[in-house]
Amino acid sequence: TMTATLDALERKSVVGRFPHEKDRRRKVIRFTPEGKIMAEKLVNDLHEWEMKALSSLKETELARAFKTVKLFCTEL
Repeated sequence: TMTATLDALERKSVVGRFPHEKDRRRKVIRFTPEGKIMAEKLVNDLHEWEMKALSSLKETELARAFKTVKLFCTEL
């Protein structure tokens, strides 16, 4: 569940739960400083992996792949 996932991330100091400014029933989820560093590293690693994977494609193959992904996204 989402609650269990957030509990685990909170135990690992990746995120914190904070009171909502106007509604006491709600919580705001934010990255901790450590969580922000972890998320930035994961995004950078993913970007490097994508670039490595895409570098093996020819320009026409890359254009076709992007066209397919764009079509897929418009159908969501």
